[in-house]
Amino acid sequence: MENNSSGAPSVPADEPVFVNVTHMDRERYFEAVRARAKSGRNLALTAGGVIAAAVGLLMASRWVAVLGVVIFALTAASPGVIGRRDYSRLCERHPGGRWEKTVRFYPDRLETDDGNGNIAAAAYADIRRECAYKRMYVLDFGSGRPATAFDTEGFTKGSIDGLRDFLTEARRAAYDPAPDEADDAPTDA
Repeated sequence: MENNSSGAPSVPADEPVFVNVTHMDRERYFEAVRARAKSGRNLALTAGGVIAAAVGLLMASRWVAVLGVVIFALTAASPGVIGRRDYSRLCERHPGGRWEKTVRFYPDRLETDDGNGNIAAAAYADIRRECAYKRMYVLDFGSGRPATAFDTEGFTKGSIDGLRDFLTEARRAAYDPAPDEADDAPTDA
């Protein structure tokens, strides 16, 4: 079997290149929540709230200081609050708060099986960001669909290092025109 440019083996489109099986529980789920909370937007809002509170105090403007404290508090608390809400919803679908989740990475898409036979597919171009925290790795798709989280040690085919390279190439390929399309494109001469 040949390797492609990312080092991952070349496989038919109907066979996964990487497979990850994660035994989700409360601890792993909240590790994924913490990974998502480290986003640039959350960090910027947290810093903005602190700065607004400090400026408000220096300017003797209670409203600006209170607004800064409110922004800081809401930004710091919202990932945990939303995480608890979503976890309780998941526990309704998975009694006992434990389930097996399988993520398969195909050459042209990724598929997630939630353990109840519900399979969701996504294109690599839909990934907005990747983040990690301890054992968990998260693919964030923005507000369009739920994020996909998986344990970095749960690979039954491939590894996290190979997956990172594969995702970089897959996302790049989604935005770069195919070689045949690039040759047919008009050029300014």
